[in-house]
Amino acid sequence: MAGCHAIRCPDVIRIVGRMSRHLLAGYDENHWPDVVRIRKLGQQSRYQSLNNLKAASQMLIFLQQNDIKNMDDLVNFLKSMHNRQSGIREKLKPMERRMKTLDEHIKQVGYYKEFSKINRRYKQQKPKGKEAFFESHRREMTLFQAAERHLKSVLNGREQIPLATWEKEHATLTAERKTLNAEYLSLKDEVGKVEKIVRSVQDVLHEERPSRKRSSDVER
Repeated sequence: MAGCHAIRCPDVIRIVGRMSRHLLAGYDENHWPDVVRIRKLGQQSRYQSLNNLKAASQMLIFLQQNDIKNMDDLVNFLKSMHNRQSGIREKLKPMERRMKTLDEHIKQVGYYKEFSKINRRYKQQKPKGKEAFFESHRREMTLFQAAERHLKSVLNGREQIPLATWEKEHATLTAERKTLNAEYLSLKDEVGKVEKIVRSVQDVLHEERPSRKRSSDVER
């Protein structure tokens, strides 16, 4: 947007303020004859994208509240919002990976506890009866043994399973993720509004450039 200054980029708030006044005037033909002409043709003008005076007023309030005075300010503000979105996504990635790991730990603890009795009964079987017992309880034994291997690799020699710690960490991460997701969705909605403002102002600037050129040609 460096080129914006090269063409003497108009004050953004002035542009939107003027939009608001002409919206209030109801597209008076003396103000915007081209807009009225297009409107009569049933086409959508650039100003109709604001829909009504309320939308234009909200845009003006937004620009003033965020101290946005020119196109560069507006584009930089939008860029900062995109950076905030990226920051939230980056925070969520390791959080979700850790939650996935904790989900697996907690699930395996559940299998280990649920089928530990079956495993004890298996161990109590006489050598000749073990194979038959295993086959009759294949699902339970397979899940127990997989859980036992998983927990052994995670505990690194520790005997006590830190289930309560894992569950507490998972609950904390779940709450944090919920907060970040809500922030992201809210920001996404705001980004959409700001992008609409950027497009509206760019449309006005685009339409004003030929007018300024024609005026300059007439003066010569």
